[in-house]
Amino acid sequence: INILSHLRGVIMKINKLNRQEAFRYMGYKTGNIDEKIIALTDQCESELISVIKPRFVYKVFDIEHSDNGVVVNNTSLILKGKDIFDHLKDCERCVLMCATISIDVDNLIRKYEAQDMAKAVIADCLASAAIEQVCNEAEKEIKSAVGEYNFTWRFSPGYGDFPLEIQRDFVDVLDAQKRVGVNVSESL
Repeated sequence: INILSHLRGVIMKINKLNRQEAFRYMGYKTGNIDEKIIALTDQCESELISVIKPRFVYKVFDIEHSDNGVVVNNTSLILKGKDIFDHLKDCERCVLMCATISIDVDNLIRKYEAQDMAKAVIADCLASAAIEQVCNEAEKEIKSAVGEYNFTWRFSPGYGDFPLEIQRDFVDVLDAQKRVGVNVSESL
């Protein structure tokens, strides 16, 4: 496999969401969760699982460090910002990855927002946990495909001084709109 030109759109299935992670996003630090919240979480989890369509796409690139930022070879991308530069300072390659759990999840959360804000918040937290599950699975696959490299932790646009605006370029470089149905909105 030539990892430099390896581009996959992967569809996976999630049968259970990481509720502990979702509760953490809700602000619960201990196991003292109200029964009403647990019941709402059960409802939201069931409805989310029925609409979640987890997908991810990734590609591995050689990179070079320059005065302008981190140049992603064979693309027009230059990763700007001190934080991403420092994050990749000892790296020869980077993996660009895009993951989604589908627009249907966004639509369900919007429906909840119109009907019941508690369910909307819980569903949003469960969705955040779900996308982390997808990213964790993607990372496992990437590590398996790439082999014996050392990996940094995931670093996303919007972290530190790494501009959120680069998302559009990520989506374009990965052909994520076609491969996994991801679009970047006007508000990023």
